[in-house]
Amino acid sequence: MTKKYKYLDELTDKTRDYKVKVKVIEKSRPKQSPGKPARQPLVLRDEKGTTMRGIIFGSDIPLFEQAIVRDGEYEIDDAIIAPVTEQYRQKEKEFQMTFTRRMELIPVGDESSNPRPKYLQIQSIPRTGEASNNLIAKTDCEVYTTWNTANKVAGFTAMRVKTFNGSNIIVIF
Repeated sequence: MTKKYKYLDELTDKTRDYKVKVKVIEKSRPKQSPGKPARQPLVLRDEKGTTMRGIIFGSDIPLFEQAIVRDGEYEIDDAIIAPVTEQYRQKEKEFQMTFTRRMELIPVGDESSNPRPKYLQIQSIPRTGEASNNLIAKTDCEVYTTWNTANKVAGFTAMRVKTFNGSNIIVIF
C-alpha cells in the first residue's frame, strides 16, 4: 500500500499511513527540565508554507543529532502527530510531530540543499613532529595545510570541517 502525501495542515492525531515533505527551519538545542525527559524542539515548514512544531525526546535526541540539520529538507513517514499541550498551544487544534526511532526520515534534494558536516578519519592525517604543551607548531600546521589543500588548518586536537566566509577550515578543539 502506497502512502499518501499530505501537507502539515492536513495532519491530526488521527492521521495514519502518510508522507510529508518538510524543511527544518529551526532546530533548538536540547533542553532538560528537572524531573522531565530531555527534549529538542524543531520548527518544520512544508511546501505550502504551513509550519508545525516538531519534538525529539530523551534517548532519541542523539539518533537525530547529525541526521537533522537546519534548512535541511526531508521526507517523513508516519511520525507521531499529537495535540500540543494546552499551556503551550498558540492556536486552537495545534498539533506537533514527535520524532522517534520508528519513523522514517529521508533527506531530499542534493548536497547543497542538505548541508552535512564533513569528517575525516584521524588515521588519514599525516604524523608530524612532537607538540609541546598541547599546541602544534606552526610548521606542523603548514604540513597539514599542504596535505589537505582544500582546507586551511588552524591547529589540531580534534578536527571538524566548518565553512567560514565560503572557505572550508579545519577547526581546532
